[in-house]
Amino acid sequence: MAQSQPSLVLLNRLLSLKEPSHFLLCIDSLFQSSFHFTRELVRCLPKETPIIYLSFETINAPSFATDFLRCDQRSIQDISNNVSKLHKDSTSKKLVLIDSLNFIKNEELASFIRSIADPQTIVFGTYHQNIPRTSPAQSELKDIPPALSLLQFIASSIFEISPINVVENGINKEGTIEEEVMESYLSKLYLPRNICNRDTYKLILTNRRKSGRALIYKFKIDSQSHTFSVFTEEKDTDEQQPQTEADLLRSLTTFSLTTSSRQQQAKEQVDLPFLEAQSFGAGGAIVYEYEKDDDYDEDDPYEDPF
Repeated sequence: MAQSQPSLVLLNRLLSLKEPSHFLLCIDSLFQSSFHFTRELVRCLPKETPIIYLSFETINAPSFATDFLRCDQRSIQDISNNVSKLHKDSTSKKLVLIDSLNFIKNEELASFIRSIADPQTIVFGTYHQNIPRTSPAQSELKDIPPALSLLQFIASSIFEISPINVVENGINKEGTIEEEVMESYLSKLYLPRNICNRDTYKLILTNRRKSGRALIYKFKIDSQSHTFSVFTEEKDTDEQQPQTEADLLRSLTTFSLTTSSRQQQAKEQVDLPFLEAQSFGAGGAIVYEYEKDDDYDEDDPYEDPF
């Protein structure tokens, strides 16, 4: 807990644009969108900060946007030229907010962000990780990495958003949806009730220093009360607790020897055959049926056919 206070200070400095950072990447999903977190970012900004909203999927201009630019029918060069003309004489930092980076081609992502970002302009963009991208032709690839990998490499700070505090099958002890259950839900386009886009959610911050070292912090964000706190997992709250068998097996091999919560639950529901024999009353007896061919000696005191 000694690092909790510095991490909260870092988060507040990033959201208020006081930390030197040219590109802030926000990764959301179908379960938890960046809507609430974007509002938290805007709330933490200084009042005089101009906000240039680049819309690829938003129809109506948000109330907090100083300038609203529709980009769905514009080229990347045209967007960059229009952004550079806005607030040229402003002495304060300005924020360029991109509602979705999924609509920009892979080969144009790096050049587009580089053309907008400068010491006085901070770019904040959202990438929807559950939206499939169209596969370019083989001749157009030219060793270009996937969009998300490229954005994570460019970004100086990365915000990953996920649901939190859910009590339902498939939810682990930390309160987040298990990856196996999440993939199953997404394959069926099933969005559980009381889970998606809640006011309280989990935030994983990856911040890169100038040396290249990346530091990872976890927060619990409450957008209703506008409070931030350090997200503490159950295994961190009780360091004196001895390791379980699953913890010992987790680091022994490169493949998984442990079971998930769903697999463990299914295992516990299997009826073992020897347990049925233990359900009888107390006591026991040897049951033997005497046959006609058995040689029974009446004079033998130790022979008992029954």
